[in-house]
Amino acid sequence: MLKKIITFFAQKEERRQFLRFCCVGSSSFCFEYIIFTVLNLTVGQANYNLLGLTITGLFVAHSVSYFIAFWYCFWMNRTWTFRSSGRAGHQLKAYALLFLVNLIISNALIHLLGHIGVVPQIGKILVAMIISIWNFFAYRFIFSLE
Repeated sequence: MLKKIITFFAQKEERRQFLRFCCVGSSSFCFEYIIFTVLNLTVGQANYNLLGLTITGLFVAHSVSYFIAFWYCFWMNRTWTFRSSGRAGHQLKAYALLFLVNLIISNALIHLLGHIGVVPQIGKILVAMIISIWNFFAYRFIFSLE
């Protein structure tokens, strides 16, 4: 497995693609993190009732910031990182499915980290690093769809 990863990154275009992915991911994370921090400071301490379910302000702050960053990431990764010319509608559906999986996992991880004393701002950074690992390879697949 490690040999496959080393061989993959030994190729010039794959290294460039990974660097573009890191640039898009970093800028997206900064954008999302600012929105998350502002929302967490303003609505993060409250609880909300939605159709009989109690939703925490932390969940709202994370979900809203994540959703806004979704559109930026999709567009930049599609056009610049992976330079895809495939059908955007098909790619958007697959990207949205991955987005929902990532959203569920990241909300759960941030919540769990909070229970062991990790503040949400640090938890968000840790979770973003974890999710980025599998996203690069998932995005490569998604943006190769025709």
